[in-house]
Amino acid sequence: MSNTNREQQKLLNEIIEKAFEKKKNDNVIDENTLNATLESICEMTGMSRDEAEEIAKEVIEEHKNSTEPTKASEPLESPKPSKSSKSSKPSNFLLPRLVFSWFFGCFFLLLSILAFSKTLLGALCFFVIACLLLPPVRQFAYIKTGNKISFTARVFIIFLFMTFGVLTGERKDKEAQDIEKAKEHAEVVELIQYRKQ
Repeated sequence: MSNTNREQQKLLNEIIEKAFEKKKNDNVIDENTLNATLESICEMTGMSRDEAEEIAKEVIEEHKNSTEPTKASEPLESPKPSKSSKSSKPSNFLLPRLVFSWFFGCFFLLLSILAFSKTLLGALCFFVIACLLLPPVRQFAYIKTGNKISFTARVFIIFLFMTFGVLTGERKDKEAQDIEKAKEHAEVVELIQYRKQ
């Protein structure tokens, strides 16, 4: 078992041990809490949802069969990822993904604040993009709704909102230029009329 797998397993064991300490009865499973915990585990460790569910099922079965919760010092056997599992992600993919999400999430949040002075719609578009990128906002939305937006859906939504936000900003700039041109034209016409008199 590699060092990262041991760390992941230790983290899972600590989470599960705390859950067992809070509720000592057989009715330990709360569906929303379990889903949120599994989502957090997937986000933190980079393992697939299926792998996390498998581990959770093993621990729940062990808990039902014994009265003592699993100790953090006893490592659970980590399920081997199947070759047919398409959702398996290597754990080294987690750090770049989190850095990307945080960097661009903060970038679009700042952009939404700056765009607020120009156009409200553009600012709202950039704010939605920031919400789709920032991990704590995604986790909060998942905990409250129980629905997770897939990566491809997020990319598509971000692309649409970015396009709309940029086009809205460009339209406002063009309108401002047109107004400026109209003012200049009105001044020229006024100057010509003044000279004719």
